[in-house]
Amino acid sequence: MTEPLPLKRNARNRWTLGLILLGVVVILWVASGFLINNIFESGEYRKPYFVTYLNTGTFTIYLLPTLFRYLNKSTVQHQHSIGRRDLNHSSAEETGTSTSSSSSGNMPHYVPNVISLKENETGEREGLLTPNSASSENIVQSVLEADIAAAAAAESTRQFTVRETAIFSSQFCILWFLANLLSNACLSYTSVSNSTILLSTSSFFTLIIGALFRVETITTQKVLALVVSIVGLYLITVSSAAANDDTNDAVAHSNAWLGNLMALLSAVVYGLYTTLLKVCIGDNESRINMYLFFGFVGLFNIILLWPVITLFNYIGVETFELPGSLHVWVIVLANAATTIISDFCWALAMLMTSPLVVTVGLSATIPLAIAGDMILKSHYDSLIYYIGASIMVAAIFRINHLENAENSRKHEHD
Repeated sequence: MTEPLPLKRNARNRWTLGLILLGVVVILWVASGFLINNIFESGEYRKPYFVTYLNTGTFTIYLLPTLFRYLNKSTVQHQHSIGRRDLNHSSAEETGTSTSSSSSGNMPHYVPNVISLKENETGEREGLLTPNSASSENIVQSVLEADIAAAAAAESTRQFTVRETAIFSSQFCILWFLANLLSNACLSYTSVSNSTILLSTSSFFTLIIGALFRVETITTQKVLALVVSIVGLYLITVSSAAANDDTNDAVAHSNAWLGNLMALLSAVVYGLYTTLLKVCIGDNESRINMYLFFGFVGLFNIILLWPVITLFNYIGVETFELPGSLHVWVIVLANAATTIISDFCWALAMLMTSPLVVTVGLSATIPLAIAGDMILKSHYDSLIYYIGASIMVAAIFRINHLENAENSRKHEHD
């Protein structure tokens, strides 16, 4: 059945808005990377766990509107309850004690008829075996199947309650924190460009995991686009490695592999997270209040993960101390603000487009990070590096085109 024109237009507008939000995420993520790299790389404040804990903890700000609405609703309900109690008290004084006739009026207006099946002397039930029993069973079966289908359709569009959203957030908060921790920690050992490149590989893991969960469909053109992006990634990596060998970078070369590994693991977790979020929520992002979702993510992270700060301080992994200068405080708080905005836009972009488009689209952070290195650090790479970046960007647009066409066909046949 062909979808009405207004619905097609809404779907197209939703897709466009998702891409705009994705662009906002790209800019904020690159800016955040340079801010954190500035204090981590110099050793001025190398506290990746605490910075990530602070960033995700600020998500609790999203709970404030819901809290205010709840308090206001409770106040109104309390006032109405007092009014009803006073009204009932006045009515009782006027009417006096209820009579027996009024008590009988409290009986239900409808009493269902109970028809028992009478058994004959041979123990056979009368009225069960009739010529139309088979067709009656088919009708009942059809009605039951229709009810089940209607219930399933209603469930797929049902709004998440506050309690369900809280439970949902508790199941995802650790995974989200781990992905952010790894992406922040890698900046202590590798450059913004390298971390950005490796984080963009989450598209590969999203395609594989999404196919396993039946969220993404693997086609020949998608595979070719991803292969092309791998080629671009290889050129960038080779060129970056050669450049690091020729320069005295502030990041210790002996620890560069650790930072790259952290970035790669973060990409895996991002791919898993985006896919599972899509599986649980579905195509209709309006089912869940994303403000509540991220608010509870921040709340659960504050409650569940603070003991790790004490543990890391005790074993010497990360000594706990607050920033010692205004400069560091400004960077840490600015990074927290960009995290709140970008992560919320990321979730909406993922739900309005698809997990693969978002994860591949985030590869656009690569040319932006390169431009940032040129402008902020006067760092220029080789021609091979820029060719690889161009190939990555081309793969991004190709994947987006394929997903957009697939999304349009799906809406036309719904």
